[in-house]
Amino acid sequence: MKKQNFKNGSILLASTAVAAVAGAAIGVLFAPFKGSVTRKKMGLSATEQKADPKDKTKKPDANPTTK
Repeated sequence: MKKQNFKNGSILLASTAVAAVAGAAIGVLFAPFKGSVTRKKMGLSATEQKADPKDKTKKPDANPTTK
């Protein structure tokens, strides 16, 4: 009976590893931007949050236009 548990555990571990590799591959294939662009965007976002972390709302436009 213990051999069966070991076998199930190794199947679970192998399945998890395969799913992680497949997820990483799909993420790389369908990424909207190159890595350097994504890092730059994330850096800009972090800088903006660092400037005023409590302000999570956008400021309203001074002169909004209606159509």
